[in-house]
Amino acid sequence: AHLALGSTLQSLGHPDAAATVFSVAVWLEGTDGRARAGLAQTLIELDAYDEAEVQLHAALDDDPQAIEPWLVWADLHHARADALGSVEALQRAFSLDPRDRRVGLRLADELMVCERHHEAFSVLQELKAHWPDDGSVLAAVGRTEAALGRHESAIGTLRRAASLGADEAWAPLADLLEAHGRVDDAVEALRQAHRAFPDDGDVAVQLGEALVAAEQFDDAVKVLARAVMSNRDDHRLHDLLGRIVGPAAAFDLDDLPEDETAEVAQRPITSPSSFEGLARDDAAIAGDLSQFNLVDLLEFLRLNRRTGILRTASKQGVGELMLVEGRLAGASTTNTERLGDRLAAAGLVHPDALDEAVALQHSMHEQEPLGRILLEREHVAPADLRKVIAEQVMGAITEIVGWESGRFAFEADELVRDRVLHPALELDTGQIMLDVLRLLDERRHHASRAH
Repeated sequence: AHLALGSTLQSLGHPDAAATVFSVAVWLEGTDGRARAGLAQTLIELDAYDEAEVQLHAALDDDPQAIEPWLVWADLHHARADALGSVEALQRAFSLDPRDRRVGLRLADELMVCERHHEAFSVLQELKAHWPDDGSVLAAVGRTEAALGRHESAIGTLRRAASLGADEAWAPLADLLEAHGRVDDAVEALRQAHRAFPDDGDVAVQLGEALVAAEQFDDAVKVLARAVMSNRDDHRLHDLLGRIVGPAAAFDLDDLPEDETAEVAQRPITSPSSFEGLARDDAAIAGDLSQFNLVDLLEFLRLNRRTGILRTASKQGVGELMLVEGRLAGASTTNTERLGDRLAAAGLVHPDALDEAVALQHSMHEQEPLGRILLEREHVAPADLRKVIAEQVMGAITEIVGWESGRFAFEADELVRDRVLHPALELDTGQIMLDVLRLLDERRHHASRAH
């Protein structure tokens, strides 16, 4: 029970509490190497390296054949920037059980980082003998073959790994295909990698570059806009978007000169004639922001009961609007204050609870919205959360309406229904749109009086 609790606290980002629990486990059963290894792991996180070393020595004295302490030894060497020591610890662990897939893959990765490619290949060949149809093992073999210059063999190995469900094989496969001039195949491999890892900045950059080079700008906006929302400080993504919509620029409607404020406020909120030509096929709902009014676009999606994400990109920023059967379920921009920061600033959630929720969110393979996590763990009142989300949505829409140019692309995604909606968080979409239109109308009148 103590081991399970300690591991849970550690995964939630509470190393101090985890260290206390593991210490009790060591006191209860001092010869259990798992308890000492767990304690050593938390001590490493707390930068108490010497104390961690004492625990690891004790664990190995009690059981020299234990694998887990050697893995933590590798972590300790890594924390001390001792790559050679980390490799040696992993080699000791692998020698105890060459069938251990987890240890073998980790050792091979460490050897690859040290550019000891032939040794990594030998380890993986030994591992492959025990796991011939394991996608992750084959993906690692393929990456090693590529590093050794065996490109055709690597392509075949990576394709097989991907067919066995190893999504990590797609990106290196794309690199090899592109290097051999097979651009279309490389783009398809990158699309597969992006589907598997939609928030991975490196994959998004690779795919974005390929799509921009092919002048597939609408698809590029979908990929890059999503990645920017998850990696707001990644300048590579912003630079790529800049090649589509123009260089980045600061934006605040209230700070615009009066003549520009008037122009934004006076944009028609009725559908322009070109709106009638917008395709009803989800894949074709994309275009130039200057040609379509956002309010009308949202009305079009509402009437057609679309579920997915409308992504927008301009020189002022990037935005996402989530819809379920045409109803707004969330919205934000790169200029929008994050939901957690809004709640904390308003005193609606305790900082410790917020940190815990963020850590839990980051630990998820398919990340849930922060608001949903906070609500399900009862860290925030439903009414308070709904109010803050509605304000965030309204602010995001109002901001995007002010963008003079850029591109938009709608991506159908039924998973939005599960990721976003929670019965207590349903928004009054009609009221939000009325509030946005009212605000725009007030700005129009303000601009008219100013002239």
